[in-house]
Amino acid sequence: MNFSDYLKTCREQSRLTQEQLVEELYLFDDSVFRGLDTTTVSKWERMVTQPKVPKQVRILQYFQGRQKGKAFPCLDNCSIEENESALCKRGIENLIIGKRKELVLNFPSEMMTADNLTLTHLRNKEQQRQKTLLEVANDMRNSYHPAFTHMQDMPIRSWALYPGNLFLISQYKDVITGFLFVLRLKKEIQKKILHFEMQPNALTLEDFASFDEPGNHLILNFFALNPKSAVLLSIRYYAHLIANQDNIESIGAAVAKEEAKRILENMNLSLIDRYTKEDTEVTSYREILPNVIASENVVRMLFRKEACPEE
Repeated sequence: MNFSDYLKTCREQSRLTQEQLVEELYLFDDSVFRGLDTTTVSKWERMVTQPKVPKQVRILQYFQGRQKGKAFPCLDNCSIEENESALCKRGIENLIIGKRKELVLNFPSEMMTADNLTLTHLRNKEQQRQKTLLEVANDMRNSYHPAFTHMQDMPIRSWALYPGNLFLISQYKDVITGFLFVLRLKKEIQKKILHFEMQPNALTLEDFASFDEPGNHLILNFFALNPKSAVLLSIRYYAHLIANQDNIESIGAAVAKEEAKRILENMNLSLIDRYTKEDTEVTSYREILPNVIASENVVRMLFRKEACPEE
């Protein structure tokens, strides 16, 4: 995928000529699009030249206004697999991992390739295997988190089976190398948790969003033994967000680790609240989906893959 094809697709879906698009963009933001003409738009669509990333984001935001409710307009027909293949792995690694050493460890990964690292949803495992995987994931997660945030009291398995929730496990052969747990909640429930008025272990199935209402993600847990597993999990999550943009309203998380805060800030989430217990400060973050997936970082990963060095 490249920005040229995306721009042309959006313009044609909006039934705009290049001349009309120039006028519309100028009216949308004259400080950014002053001097824009049809020759430039034509060059953009033919990939002769490309607008800078901040300008690409403003173009996305213009089309968001035309297609209300679309966080990433004109991409709603792309599958998770198509979005995964479009995203730059190195860009994801720089965004999510950086120099992190607590949520993403440095377990040797030279022997691991994309072919022998697998990613599956917990609901696709047989019952006994689900229980074993969750026990291992809990032990791994709890060993790196404050005691009062441990997950033993949460009915994780029943949550994992609820439609819309994401419980992704990465494995090297039969060894767990990482996991990402995301709940799809009703808006008022997500708000209560992020303002520390409700603990996640108090959630019931009634608190999860149904398919006929917008879902609000709560990132419950993210951990990886090495960068390759972290990238695999993160790419799947971003691809899921883009493919399911019609029924996801916002993303939130409450974290204690400093590096987890940096990851959420890199994802463009905004600080919401703070809570202190047992001398540990927990900070919550939240942002609406358009500001997460139509950000400069994601645009770079999605539309500038030709400039992305891969493995």
